[in-house]
Formats: sequence, structure tokens, C-alpha cells
Amino acid sequence: MPLYYQQDINENTRLAIWEIAEDASFFMSAVGLRYPVLHPQKQAQHLAAGYLLLHLYPDFPYHTMIYPSAGRPYVPGDRYFFSLTHSGNMAGAIVSKSIAVGIDMERISDRVLRVRQKFLSEQEWQWVQSYEGEARRDLLTLLWTIKETVYKWYNRPGTLFNQGILIDPFQLENTGLIPVRVGRGHVQVTYSRVLDYYLSYITG
Repeated sequence: MPLYYQQDINENTRLAIWEIAEDASFFMSAVGLRYPVLHPQKQAQHLAAGYLLLHLYPDFPYHTMIYPSAGRPYVPGDRYFFSLTHSGNMAGAIVSKSIAVGIDMERISDRVLRVRQKFLSEQEWQWVQSYEGEARRDLLTLLWTIKETVYKWYNRPGTLFNQGILIDPFQLENTGLIPVRVGRGHVQVTYSRVLDYYLSYITG
């Protein structure tokens, strides 16, 4: 069973990462697709993330999940709060019985360089340019991951990454806790490097 990592963040909140080595059929019998996904790899990613919900909480009401046209998926009655992510051959989930959560995981690549204007403010881009080569690529990937995490947690469709979710300069490390400005306040995002990926999550 390729469960890569699991953590009990507190008594009500759990997180897990799955390294996908199986095809979609392995997960299908346990969870099933909640919406049409045609590409085999995308199917496996989607199913693996759902599989983790039941791994973390066996009584998670997976088949009652609602996917709204905008905003994060949820289960009726807010019995559980959850967030899902997948990238490459990794899938992740975070589940809480008490508080809103967000998670994102992204494979480190040069792809983020092509879309930087969509998620970076001018001030953030000036800071990023102080890094060069792989360090710049790594930082950009991490910033995208952190902003995705906050967006999922914040749950305000239409929030612009380059205006409504802002990050002040920090020292790039393999793990850390980063304050992020969103709306009229700040939130704390935990991040870490996992193999060739960055993982970040938020609780509360």
C-alpha cells in the first residue's frame, strides 16, 4: 500500500499523502468517480484523493459529497471539512471534524514561469527575481502551492491570486510556516518539500 505520509495535525484534523502506483481500477471499487474524468491518469489522481478521505476517517460520507459549480466541495451539514489535491503521481487529502482546511501539492517544474502573471503581484515578482535558476523555479512553485491552498480554504470564488492573496518575502527552506494576507486578515500556511513536490496546508 503506497501510503507515503500521514499526520494527525490535532485531535480533529488529519492529513495523508498517497504515492499513486496503481491504476484507476484499484480505487474504483472503494470510492467511484463523483464526476466524469476520461483521462486514465486523471482518473487515478481523482480516485486516490477520494480514497484518502476514507482512509483518514472510515465513516467519511463520501457518497454524499457535493461539488458546487463554484467553491469547494462539501458534505451536507458540515460534518467534515476537507480539501483534496493531486499532482503527478501524488494525491493528498486533509480532513477535519471542526475547522475549515485547505491543501495543495504541486510538482516542481518550469510551468509556473509561464503563468506567473496570473498569480504574482508586481511586488512578489520583484522579490522572486532575486532568486536565479532552480531556486527561482522552486520558489515560484511554492508560491503557487501556497496560494492554491489559501484559495481552497478561503472559499471565495473569484478571488484573484495576484491581488487578493499576497505573500511577503521569506527565506526559502525545505519546510516552514508562512503568513499570508487574504481578505482583511492574515492566515498561517505550513509548507514542506516532499521529493520533487511542494506540499502546503492550512487549518483554522
